[in-house]
Amino acid sequence: MCRSARLYNCVLCHRQVIICSHGNSYCSGKCSAQSRQEKQREACDRYQSSSKGRHLHALRQRHYRQRKKEKVTHQGSPGLVPYDLLIVELKRVTTNQKPSFSTNN
Repeated sequence: MCRSARLYNCVLCHRQVIICSHGNSYCSGKCSAQSRQEKQREACDRYQSSSKGRHLHALRQRHYRQRKKEKVTHQGSPGLVPYDLLIVELKRVTTNQKPSFSTNN
């Protein structure tokens, strides 16, 4: 527990809260979590814009793409047999034969 405390207005919601000497400037509810999330996002953006951050990000992406190439999630189609032969029977019709038609009268 803090020995010294004072009243302070939350930076986001402007409610009056008691803070200790550690320097909290947000109430302990959603404001603190929201502020932390925003600060982490800003720090990440600053890091990504530095040359070291860009280099390491490119390296991570290269490794990620390499892993994706090696990952196989299904077996795929079966291979085709190259020597399958289809047997075709041709019937010869000679020109001397007349076609027969049946009529139902």
